[in-house]
Amino acid sequence: MYPYRQTKSMQGIVRKSILKQMQRTGHLIFLILVCLNGLSAQYLSGFSTRYDNDLSEWIVYPESKDDQECEIRCRWKYQQDPSEWDFRMGEISGTIRSKWKDKLDEWEVISENQITRIRMVWPRDPREWRVESGGKEYTIKMIYNNPGSGWVVEVDNKIIFKCFTAYQSDISDWIVEDDLPENTHLNARVGLVFAVIISNMMN
Repeated sequence: MYPYRQTKSMQGIVRKSILKQMQRTGHLIFLILVCLNGLSAQYLSGFSTRYDNDLSEWIVYPESKDDQECEIRCRWKYQQDPSEWDFRMGEISGTIRSKWKDKLDEWEVISENQITRIRMVWPRDPREWRVESGGKEYTIKMIYNNPGSGWVVEVDNKIIFKCFTAYQSDISDWIVEDDLPENTHLNARVGLVFAVIISNMMN
């Protein structure tokens, strides 16, 4: 009988150990999901230049006061080279860079081990861009063919992202209506904003 009791006891210990491991794993997965959700759900309310008459530094404003602002800066401002930019929102930092040094029609937004791609839909036409991020694709296009025009992203005939100037024809101050899915990564939002910024610099 003793060996049998010992086996049952050992089985109980092993079972408890497995349950504890499962609980720890479950807690870890939960924490990871919470963190990822916190990084993703960053709704935007607008963006503007940090300084007047200077399109090389921008501040992107979150919808919630609990979230931090995002800064976007041209890396080689004084060399007048717009091919590389840096951005930061709190502890999250990343890079926006042109895929080709001498062309500004295709870009990559890189942060959090994720790459978001931005490219012109039509060659040499900065009025419409395609943003690919996390398996999703968004097309942002100019509403009217003139500098300072509003921009929209439409899905199934519904506008889910819109940018328009706070003051008519003033491209330094923009308002954003952000109805992108909650799980849209910050990279995608930065990419959409950057498409508007770089287009206005090219016009």
